Parts: sequence; structure tokens; C-alpha cells
Amino acid sequence: MLARDPSALSAADLDELVRTNAGEGQTLEFKQQLPGTTKDDKFEFAKDVCAMLNATGGDIVYGIAEARGAASKVMPLTGESSDAATRRLLQVIDTGIEPRPVGIRAYPIPMSDGYAMVIRVPAQMDGPYRVTVDDRNRFPLRNNTHTTELTYDQLRSAFDRTATLAEKAARVRDHRIEQTLMGRTWQPMMKGPVALVQLIPLMSMSERRRVDVSSLDAEAFRTKSLPSLSSARNLDGLVGFAKLRDEGLFAYVMLYRNGALSSVRTARMTIDDRKVIPSTTVAAHFRDSYMSFLKIAGLLNLSGPAIFSCAVLNTDDYAFGFSQQYTERSLVFADRSHIVLPELWIDRLDAAPDVDVAVKPILDVLWEAFDMPACTEYDTSGMWRDHPP
Repeated sequence: MLARDPSALSAADLDELVRTNAGEGQTLEFKQQLPGTTKDDKFEFAKDVCAMLNATGGDIVYGIAEARGAASKVMPLTGESSDAATRRLLQVIDTGIEPRPVGIRAYPIPMSDGYAMVIRVPAQMDGPYRVTVDDRNRFPLRNNTHTTELTYDQLRSAFDRTATLAEKAARVRDHRIEQTLMGRTWQPMMKGPVALVQLIPLMSMSERRRVDVSSLDAEAFRTKSLPSLSSARNLDGLVGFAKLRDEGLFAYVMLYRNGALSSVRTARMTIDDRKVIPSTTVAAHFRDSYMSFLKIAGLLNLSGPAIFSCAVLNTDDYAFGFSQQYTERSLVFADRSHIVLPELWIDRLDAAPDVDVAVKPILDVLWEAFDMPACTEYDTSGMWRDHPP
């Protein structure tokens, strides 16, 4: 898959692909010409798209010749306007693949003597997909640089793919909660309550899915509530972290090599010997993490469904302070030590709900866990109270 957003590509970017002999692979294919209009042409085009749908998605770039599996020459497309070609190709996808895929887009790239076109195929979870052009039924699969047919076993497992990957994602979510409770974090955290946030794309549970963690640094993790982070890499992936003196780790964000994300932040303060979980801090962390994780998913071309989950752990002896004053009257206790909130199921990462549509219901349940009716970080009209960091 191309490293950049196709909508931002220019002719210079195409020249760079050729100059560096960019190679084809599981998620990238170069083609010199657009598909024709015969039934065979439509079938071959639908098969190429379908093969990526049944794998991990990818990009098909028209207007670049390929030699020995690498980009060799820019060949501008002419003879048909980019608008007409876009309509024609998307129509083939709509009518020639079932179930009907979502989110596939065409991106024309203007050049002085024509144009190129990128067909972006997001990863999908509603497969397996089959080509139905001209009453021919095929279940193709992109396998490195080649297209093959799904085997019987692959076809059988593909029908149960979403459920299987969702179960794996749920197990990963629960495992990270357990590891955090046992103190097995990236580095030892400060003692006391912690707020844990996770985003687990279902595609991250596929053995074929890996992301290039070297393409990002801690800058990608910074949010309004975590404005300053250092960066490190390890076997698991990329870490952005913040320490506070010698008491332990204040916060860290981890991008795993499969595309999953998690963030752990201390959620404690002491006021006149009272141990407090500051509600504003926790709420802002959940909210900021949601926006940051979606941004990173976009940078890494992650798509398809995902699980977003939040928890507040180790609340023993700590009261929840539900106003910024944190006076005695605004401190309440939960009836348990660990609050694991209901997860949010995101149908498509590239069309995820607005932050407050997604996160406010989760925060309302957190407030209810402390016997309060709703999150007080929103005003009466449901708007987020934008506190200073």
C-alpha cells in the first residue's frame, strides 16, 4: 500500500516511485493501462480488486508500467477523462463483486500530459468476496504479488473471519488489562489508579497484517492531555512515554507492530491527604486517546472494524473527584477495585463516529459506576467542557 494518502499524491510522487524502483507486494500493484470495457476486461479488473478484498486491502496504481515486480516508468493515461474512468470502474465494482464492498475510492492524479489513477481498496471484514462479472464466480486472493484462488479451507475460515478475529481482539484486550493489573506494563507505572485505553483493529489480529512503526515517532502520540512524550522502540513496536521523577512511569502509548494501540496513564492526585482520581484527567485521556488513535490509524492506512475500550484500574482507597475543586462533597467511591467499561464497536475506522458520539456514552457509564447519573465533563447540551490541559 502506498505510504501517502492517495488524495495528496502528485506527479512528482509517481516519479519517485519509479526512481526508487518501488516494488509490488501484497498490498500494492502497478498497471500501465486502465482496464478496457469488454467482459473479460471487467472480469479481470473485478478479480484484482476482489483479490485484495480477500487479503488485507491495498492500492492498484494505473499509469505506471511494471518490470520484474517494480515500478519502471510513468505512463500517463489518456483517451478517457478521469471522471469517466472513475465512474466506469466504480460501477464495475458495485455490480461485479459481492457482497458489495464499502469504502473503495478512485484517486486521479493529474499530470501535464494525462493522469494516473489509484484505486484504494480498504481492508474489509464482510468476506469472503467473489467476482460475479458475466456469471463467472471466483473467490480470488492476493498472495504477495500474485492472484490465486481461495482454497476450500481458506474459504471456510473466511466465512467466519469477522467473528474469529473479533474473539481474538477481545482476548487481546482482556490480556492487556490483566497484564496492567499485574504491573507488567512497558515500564513500572506510578503507584495507584491508572486509566487504560485500547484500540484493536480486527485486521491487527490477522497474521498477514504488519505496520511500519519506523514511519512514526512520539510526535504522532502527543495529545492535549499528553503534550510531551519521549520516543523508544522495542520488540513490540513504538512507544511514546512520559516519566515523573523517580516514582515510575507517568504515561505511555504503545503502537504494536500489528497496528493495535494502547495507552496507560496514571490517574491519581493527593489533596490534603485525600486520595483522588481526577475525573477531568480521566475523561480527557479517554477522549484524546480516541482522536489520537484514529489519526494514527489513518496515517498507517488501517481500515475495517475495530474495538475501542477503556478502563480505570486499581481504584482501591481512591475517591472519584467529579468536579475540578475536588472538595469533600465532590468525592465518591466505587463498589469495586477495577472498572472495565463497555467496549465500543467501530464498524469502519475510516468512518468512525465523532469523538463525543463515541466517548460520551462510555464516560456516562464510568460516572454511573460511581453512582452518578452522567458525565459532568459535558454541559447540559451535551457539549464537551474544554478545560485547560
